This record gives sequence, structure tokens and C-alpha cells, in this order.
Amino acid sequence: MGKQRNHLVLSCKLLLLSGLLVSAPGINAAVPQSYEATYTGRYSGLDITATRRFSCELDEAATSTRSCKLSTILEAALGTISEESLFHLEDGTITAHSYHYDQRFFLSKRSRSIDFTTPGTVLYEDRHGVNNIPIDEPYLDNLSYQYALSAASINGDEVVEIPIIRRGKSDLLRFVREGTSEQQINDETITTVLFVQRREDKDKTIEVWLAPSLAGVMTGIRYTEDGSSYSLNLSSLKFD
Repeated sequence: MGKQRNHLVLSCKLLLLSGLLVSAPGINAAVPQSYEATYTGRYSGLDITATRRFSCELDEAATSTRSCKLSTILEAALGTISEESLFHLEDGTITAHSYHYDQRFFLSKRSRSIDFTTPGTVLYEDRHGVNNIPIDEPYLDNLSYQYALSAASINGDEVVEIPIIRRGKSDLLRFVREGTSEQQINDETITTVLFVQRREDKDKTIEVWLAPSLAGVMTGIRYTEDGSSYSLNLSSLKFD
């Protein structure tokens, strides 16, 4: 039972890491450029690979609106976690449309989804059924909120607050900009911006590095809880 419990704890940690692995290029572009990025890291002696993809196109029904898709797949020896977010962009505003999550780790198989298309409420569905969550302001999901964080790195924002819905609950994410550093990306030296979220009530810290000159692409992430850290770093990046 101890070994099984450790496997399940690992899947929970990887779930959080997968949820953070999305930022997207070109929020100010007419049609943001598609890309694919790969990240590598280790957790508890296991190799981890995460792949994310982004695509965006003009909406045929409303030429000022772009319909975008973010997806990420995290793979480790125990299984995979996949996520997909659909959202719209119009005049710099991000409007969430839907989100889907699927986890297949060891003995754990779970899925959940969020539908944002009903005015004044979101529909959250998991193994327990469907739950209607009333909302009084626009919310993002566990992937699309990082598009907003990417845009903040480009705009030079110092503090970013983003309301999101995840696991059937509302939350307010607050990231603070804490300096810059240089990284080698595709054989070039790129300046990256560090945003940090600290949750003293939960003893958690999330550090996210983004590259404004590469349209805000995420270059690294480190998650720390109770003194232990887990990280993933960009290993390849390709724009279409």
C-alpha cells in the first residue's frame, strides 16, 4: 500500500506541473503563430517529458475574433496527463470556451471538463456528475490563464491577478514579477522574465520563466512545496 500511495502522490504533483505548462505566443498579432514546445525534467528519480501545442485562427463568423486551442501532454513512467483548452481572443481580451482534462496514471483514471458557454455560470463535470457554478465575472481555466500570464510578460506588467475555475472551484491567481535572467534557447541568448506565485496559506511557491522576445513562451517552471522542489525546463521550441 505504501508504494501505491507514493505513486498516487506523484500523479498529483505531476498534475500541477502539467497545468502550468502552457503559455502562447503573439497575443497582439493578427493571428498568433502556431508552435510546439517540449520540456524535460525529473521527479523522484523519474524522467518527465511535457509537450504543448498551440494554434489559433480567425473566426469565420466574426473576423475580429480568433479561435485558439492549447493542449499539453505530460508523460512519465507511470502514465500520462493530457489537457486541452479552447478560448477566443478579441481586442486583447481572452474568453474561455471549454477545458478538458484526462489523467491515466498507475491505477488512477480520471477526467473532468468545464464549459464556459452558458451566461452567468460554468458547467463543471467530473466522475461525481455535473455541477453548475455561478459566476459574476469572466473566468479562465487551468490552461488559458497562462496565455494571460504570457501577455503580461510582453506588456511589462509587475503584478498579474487572474480569476480561474479548476477542480470545480473558483480561485484568484496572483503572480508578481521578480527580475530577469538569460537563457539559451535555439542557440540564442534570450532574456526571460520571472513571475512568482506564493501561497503562504498552503506553503507553496510557483516560479514561471517566460521569454517576452519569443512572444511570451514559457521557458521553465519550478514548483516548491514543504521545502521540496520539482522543475521542468524548455528543451526544444518550434514555431510553424
